Amino acid sequence: PTHRLREPDWELFASAFARFSPSRRKVAERVGAEERFVCLKAEGRPMNKGAKYLEHLSAAKRLWSALLLQELVDETPIPVVLARYTRHGGGGGGSGNQDRGPA
Repeated sequence: PTHRLREPDWELFASAFARFSPSRRKVAERVGAEERFVCLKAEGRPMNKGAKYLEHLSAAKRLWSALLLQELVDETPIPVVLARYTRHGGGGGGSGNQDRGPA
């Protein structure tokens, strides 16, 4: 259940979303994650928190989690994953691969 997932770092997520390849954008579209929603969250804009909001939030959290899990499946070292998916990371550094997660 996505309601138990920690909030993504919306600024990192928006920055990564802007660099998604066309294939990664198709995946985002298929799971219902919208770049506009992620950008609005990153900007801290107030939103009506009705049913539509919850749908968008769940889809965005699912995509964020899938990106992170894909890194682990690919055997990316945990400090690198932490550096990519958290503002202050856990040490290490990103590989700079533009199509990966929030590098």
